[in-house]
Amino acid sequence: SDEAAGLVDQDKLKAVALQRVEQDGIIFIDEIDKIAVGGEGGSGFLSLLPLVIIFVLFYFLLIRPQQKRAKQHKEMVASVKKGDDVATNGGLVGRVVDLDDNFVTLEIAKGVNVKVQRPSIGQMIPKGSAAGS
Repeated sequence: SDEAAGLVDQDKLKAVALQRVEQDGIIFIDEIDKIAVGGEGGSGFLSLLPLVIIFVLFYFLLIRPQQKRAKQHKEMVASVKKGDDVATNGGLVGRVVDLDDNFVTLEIAKGVNVKVQRPSIGQMIPKGSAAGS
């Protein structure tokens, strides 16, 4: 019965559209859209639903994990102290001998110190692993 009602509504819309064309010689795009869809047209929300689903998937699969990793890295860099063995993103491995707000001085071999930016520290490594120890 719902299909029959839909067909009747569609027939009515076609008749109205034809009558409009005969009277005015024009038909509005929204009326053509109603005829093509077969009624009042799709809901605005339903047409946006795929976009919303894609955004939610991107958030949970890409954005949120990246924010979590960035937060962990920031906490790790903030917790670095003298005597810690670290590896930089560039591959240097050394022991922290001095640090300030922006830079860390690493001893990469006996008597060889290198100053790097704090955010370039990639990971903490177990004590005694650094080449200078």
